[in-house]
Amino acid sequence: MPVSLPIWRPLAAAFLGAMLLGSAASAGAPVSLAASVPVRSHLLTVDVRFRLRVVGSPDAAATFWVAYGPLDDQWGVLQLRDAGHGLYDASAKLPSGRTMIVFLEGHGAIRTRAGRVPGGPTLTIRELGPWNFPGKAIPMIRWHVPIG
Repeated sequence: MPVSLPIWRPLAAAFLGAMLLGSAASAGAPVSLAASVPVRSHLLTVDVRFRLRVVGSPDAAATFWVAYGPLDDQWGVLQLRDAGHGLYDASAKLPSGRTMIVFLEGHGAIRTRAGRVPGGPTLTIRELGPWNFPGKAIPMIRWHVPIG
């Protein structure tokens, strides 16, 4: 069953919220999404490249990210690295399947038990999907920094 966009937003918010709340927890069990879902062996993986072109001058603390999921019953978030001249990118080997993709702007990064996540506040730059891996290459996303 395809994931519709109205369902994706609360799922993405819950995913990122759990990641961020896990970083603030001072006691209790670690927050790990991988531990909360069954892990399946996936035979087919796909090399995926995410690219973002930022037009304008982002805040000095701005960081850029891509969140995806579910793929093989898991959700993920990757930090895009600064490739220069306003281009940010990341590559990953991901399980094949149908997923949603969200490009985000954060402020800094927070280390959690589950890995690095965007620091708040976060801004949704663009949502794509459902998207199939393998399939069409993900287009370069162009984003203009808001003025003011």
